[in-house]
Amino acid sequence: MPKVTVIIPTYNSAKYIAEALDSVFAQTYRDFEVIVVDDGSTDDTADVTKDYIRSMVNSQQSIDKSSVNPRLDQRDSASKKIRYFYQENQGVAKARLHALKEAQGEYIATLDADDLWSPDKLRQQAEFLDRCREIDMVITDFHNFRDIEKMKDSYFTGNPVRKIKARIFAPDVPEYKIFEGDIMYEYLQGNFILQSTLMMRTAVCRHLDIFNTSQNPREMYEYCTRNLHKLKIGVIDKPMVKRRLHENNLTLDSGKVMKATIEVCERAKEYPWMSPECRRFLVKEAMRSHYRLGRIYFKQARFLEAKKEFKKALAIRINHLRGLLFFILAGVIAKKERYD
Repeated sequence: MPKVTVIIPTYNSAKYIAEALDSVFAQTYRDFEVIVVDDGSTDDTADVTKDYIRSMVNSQQSIDKSSVNPRLDQRDSASKKIRYFYQENQGVAKARLHALKEAQGEYIATLDADDLWSPDKLRQQAEFLDRCREIDMVITDFHNFRDIEKMKDSYFTGNPVRKIKARIFAPDVPEYKIFEGDIMYEYLQGNFILQSTLMMRTAVCRHLDIFNTSQNPREMYEYCTRNLHKLKIGVIDKPMVKRRLHENNLTLDSGKVMKATIEVCERAKEYPWMSPECRRFLVKEAMRSHYRLGRIYFKQARFLEAKKEFKKALAIRINHLRGLLFFILAGVIAKKERYD
C-alpha cells in the first residue's frame, strides 16, 4: 500500500492538469498514489489525463524492456501509481469525497488541478507526520502566481497566521512548527489554509468526515469552521506550493461566492466552539458579503435584489454609510423602473 494518496479533483482543467501532474511525479518522495476525479468536465480534461497516464505506462514499459534485468517495481508502476475516475458534475467537494473513498494511503495530500508543488513537499510533510504523532494535519506557506510570474511575497507574509503561537518541533528542522491553542480567529482573519498545501492522516479525515460538505464554493471555509478546533496542526513555514491565478478562478461567479460566504458565516456563528471574537468576526463578514453581493446586483442592474442585500447589511450595521447610500439609490431606481 502507498504511504500517501494524492487527491486531484478537476473540472475543465485541460490546460493545466498535465503540469499539475508533472509537479506530483517530480516529487523526491516516491511512496504515493494519485487519484484524479473528473467532476464532469466539458473540455478535453478526460483526454489529456488519459493521454498522460498512457504516456507514463509506455515510458515505464520502455524502461523495463531496456533493463538488463527487466522488472517492474510495483510501487512505482505507472498503471498502479495513478487512477482516473469520472463523475457527473457535483462540485469539487464531492470529487474529493469520491477520491477519499478510493484512497489506500495512510496520509492524504490534496492538490487543485491548476496548482503546482515544489519537489520536496511530500517528503517533508510525510516526514513531519511520521515523526510527530500528535499532529493530524500539516500545511505549508504558498505563493500566488500568474503563468510563470511569481508574486513577490509568500501568502504568509503579513498574514495573521504569523501571530499564532507555535513551537518548533525539533532543532534539526526549525521550519517544522506546531500551532498551540485556539487558532480559529487567526484563520478567519487570514484564510491561510489552502487545499493544495494540505497533508493529513487519512483516518482523521475519514473520522471527521472532513470532505463531506454540500458547500460549493467556499468548501474549505466550511471545512475549517466546522473542524479546526478538533485538529492539531503542524506547519512547514516556507512556500512549497504555487497557487495559479488565472481567468477561470479569478472570474468565478462572485455572487455565488458571496452567497456561500453568508451561508457559512450564518451557520458557523452558532457553533458552540466559536469564541465571542470569532462570532463578532463572522457577523461582520456576513455583513460585508451582503454589501458586496448588493454591489454585484447593482452593477447587473438588478436593483430590487440589490436593495434587499443592502438592507440585510444595514440590519447588521446601521451606520454602514456606503450601504445606506446604495440602499437608497437602488430603491429609487427600482421604484422608477416599476413605474416606467
